[in-house]
Amino acid sequence: MIVITQKIHEIERQVENMGRILWIILVVILAVWIIGFLMDVAGGLIHILLVIAAIVLIINLVTGRKGV
Repeated sequence: MIVITQKIHEIERQVENMGRILWIILVVILAVWIIGFLMDVAGGLIHILLVIAAIVLIINLVTGRKGV
């Protein structure tokens, strides 16, 4: 029983870490998008990355994962 509880806690930590990684990626992509928007560099690629970041944000909000 203790082993199962330990495994559950380990999985919960992994999920929490994944949420943190997704938030870091989201912030980086948004920062790059703002730089690209202000300096007109990177063309349409940055807009695709922004859409991906928005999708990640929506998935996190819908699944109810904790933020950073």
